[in-house]
Amino acid sequence: MGMLPLGMEPRSDKAPPLPGWALARPNSLHQACRPDVWGVSRAYRCAARGHGRTRQGDPASEQRRLREETAARARSQLSGQVLEKFNTLLERALRAYPLREHNVFYTMDSPLALVRYAVLEAGRRMQRARAITAVDDVFYGTADEVQEWLRGTSGDLRPVVRRRRAERAWILAHPGPASYGTPPPPPPTTKWLPAPTCAK
Repeated sequence: MGMLPLGMEPRSDKAPPLPGWALARPNSLHQACRPDVWGVSRAYRCAARGHGRTRQGDPASEQRRLREETAARARSQLSGQVLEKFNTLLERALRAYPLREHNVFYTMDSPLALVRYAVLEAGRRMQRARAITAVDDVFYGTADEVQEWLRGTSGDLRPVVRRRRAERAWILAHPGPASYGTPPPPPPTTKWLPAPTCAK
């Protein structure tokens, strides 16, 4: 079975019960014990339908309620120009921050996680076929090399992996200068900052 191309090995059709958030959270590796491809697919379909509901309710509505309550409490303690400035800054933040917050999971986290799981599966198959020594050695191959192996058009990649591991070790041992060219100017003064944060 280890020599079968990607997508042809048997799998369970039972979907895990939770969405695949742990799949794309690097600091939650203890949860990401296996790919939750079904959960990520559900999350994509949910976004495409224009809502963010899960089995646990509607987190977006709860966050919106908490945000509005917090802003109302802040406004009750402000007045005049300070209140006007607060409203302006809050309005800008509400427009700008979601540009990152609402798309990073779909445009970066989960796609990168899915690609990594696919590459690791290729590495497991290559290791079972003794084309590489360790599963992680697959990351020393190029995308073309891994695909060629899966198609059966290449064989033992261990010599390539050994050479690239050695190249990486040499680079880490010889990092070179911190910068090239004209040295940068000194950092700007911070004397205008409040005393506790001034550079000494």
